[in-house]
Amino acid sequence: MIIYLCVSKDNPLANRESIYLADAKDESFVTLPHISCFSGFCDKLFQKSGINYKVAVECDYTLRGKLVEAGLGAAITTSISRNRSMLGENIAYIPIIDNLAKRPISIIWNPQHYLSRAARDFRDYVIETIV
Repeated sequence: MIIYLCVSKDNPLANRESIYLADAKDESFVTLPHISCFSGFCDKLFQKSGINYKVAVECDYTLRGKLVEAGLGAAITTSISRNRSMLGENIAYIPIIDNLAKRPISIIWNPQHYLSRAARDFRDYVIETIV
């Protein structure tokens, strides 16, 4: 799964085709609440990259894109959010190209057991959406 840096369209980084996380070290970030597992993923991503990032504000999914668009800070998101424009269409989604910027997602099933039509449809949907 690709990880993206999201910034307002008037941010100096907005026109980049890709970015290293270190290039955004001076940005403030709009993050999800610390109880979110994605927030934990972002904390580990910055930690592994050796970057101490500044949090501008913690908020929920619905407000995050609006705050980024308003220029309050940058955000980290996934390819699923980007493909669905979950943060909005008026922000720049820049792929982070650090080797550490990957989030594995797995679906596991036992091929020796019956897989219902609904389960197969869900599996296929996840594979098509993420890959």
